[in-house]
Amino acid sequence: MQKLDNPEYYLDQFRDYLVVIDEVQFLPSLFPLLRHLIDDQLKAERFLLLGSAEPSLIQGASESLAGRIAYIDIHPFNILELKKASKKPIEINKHWIKGGFPKAWLCKTENDWNNWMDAFTRTFIERDMNKLFGKCWRILTVRNGMHNILQKD
Repeated sequence: MQKLDNPEYYLDQFRDYLVVIDEVQFLPSLFPLLRHLIDDQLKAERFLLLGSAEPSLIQGASESLAGRIAYIDIHPFNILELKKASKKPIEINKHWIKGGFPKAWLCKTENDWNNWMDAFTRTFIERDMNKLFGKCWRILTVRNGMHNILQKD
């Protein structure tokens, strides 16, 4: 992330290259600059933005990049994809337990899978779900407050 301490200077060095930015949801302040750079150069597919959260969960991103961005949702492997790709028979129970995330599926030992699952679950619950429930909670409290005000009149 240090490279993006001065993002305009850094990104300007790569005007003729594809720039990949992973975990972009942690850099909402970058979105207005990306809009400017995209509009300035009018070059399709200049940036590949990767992230593990829904765009609506990106806190502080006032810039949506509407008209300049396309979303591709990548889902875990389903059982049919695994059957096609595997040389060995796939057990539906193994898929049910391990899920279809590539790193989870490729764990060689039960201990590796447990460590991966703990990290995944913790990150998902502490970061993504916390933000989502925080937004829902604020909406519910505002709605409840408005309901109480209207009931008093």
